[in-house]
Amino acid sequence: RGRLSEYAINRIYPTVQGEGRMAGTAMTIVRLQSCPVACLWCDTPESWALPEPWQAAAVVAAQVAGLPPRWALVTGGEPCWHALGMLTVELQARGMKTALETSGVYRITGSWDWVTISPKPDGRLPLIEHNLYCADEVKWIVGRQRDLERLEAFLLATSALRPPGRRAISIQPVSTQAKATALCLEAVMRHPEWRLSLQTHKLIGIA
Repeated sequence: RGRLSEYAINRIYPTVQGEGRMAGTAMTIVRLQSCPVACLWCDTPESWALPEPWQAAAVVAAQVAGLPPRWALVTGGEPCWHALGMLTVELQARGMKTALETSGVYRITGSWDWVTISPKPDGRLPLIEHNLYCADEVKWIVGRQRDLERLEAFLLATSALRPPGRRAISIQPVSTQAKATALCLEAVMRHPEWRLSLQTHKLIGIA
């Protein structure tokens, strides 16, 4: 596992969030290195490798705070492989709001203004269901009809862990594929409480 107050950085860059309920929000992405999940549809496999080099939390936070967005989105890789408490302390001390996107396979640490959990049922590690108490949003990747059926079963099984009325459900077609998008469109018609999440950053050609 990661160190207490140092972080393996893959990349830090300002952009506009393209996915989920926070889409359209200016954010600085803090992409951490290392991921053991090996998701079938991962679009950042370059973040899987063993983490090197490491940077102190204060150094990372100073770099993030020097960029225009007032939101910092910590993602990966699998960000919760790292101990995130000191990083969020340093970011919030500089007036940043903090968002996390995680697969939920490690315990969530740190202080967060927004948490997105994107479960990876075909990954190597199981979701820690207790993490769902922290989730403001569950983002589910859809490539085929079976994925929607699994989501319905998942929500039934975990409804007591932060009830759906207090947790946003976003469904996202894998890689904006046409078939997957059609499945998601049909699903939000059947489940109006769900929201369609498109990778709009890819549609408009930004990172």
